[in-house]
Amino acid sequence: MRILSTVVFILSSAMALLLLSCGQKMSDDEAKRIIGLYLKYPQPLFNGSNAGPAGGKDIAVFIKGIEKLEADGYIRESSAKSGGGRNNKDYLPTEKSRDYVNGIYIRDALAYYDGAVCTEVIKKIEGVDIDKSGVATIRFKSGYEPIEPFYSLLCINNYCECFGEKLKKTETRAIRVKKYEKGWRLTS
Repeated sequence: MRILSTVVFILSSAMALLLLSCGQKMSDDEAKRIIGLYLKYPQPLFNGSNAGPAGGKDIAVFIKGIEKLEADGYIRESSAKSGGGRNNKDYLPTEKSRDYVNGIYIRDALAYYDGAVCTEVIKKIEGVDIDKSGVATIRFKSGYEPIEPFYSLLCINNYCECFGEKLKKTETRAIRVKKYEKGWRLTS
């Protein structure tokens, strides 16, 4: 009888541990969802309004890119007067590009693109560690991906912040969350 009670105790303890550990796992998809929820991934990286070529052959390539964006319905020329020079033009986003474009401004031989050309994304979930108190540390790699067609049309040479090599780099990051009745929440 004593052996039977010991076996029952061991089996019930093992079942309890198994059930507790099953509730403490997190899939990569769940980890990505949580990261996206709290850190707002994917996140467009805005280039700033000081980007763009100044004169030379690059300005002609940049203007061709602008014309292509306009023809494809991503931007429209502003009807408002854009200042002194006769070559000055302002372009505004359409519904198609409102999440990525604030404006494009041509001032004689200078071009300014105020918008995003790449977005920061989660490249890989490196791991999830859940401690005894239920706090999960999600380790992940983030990196950049181009936003098309803006990247291919407007990133000429190195005018864009995430041009070339920066697109290949990744950064290891972490987020800590705790599970509550209504789901995971950020914790310190």
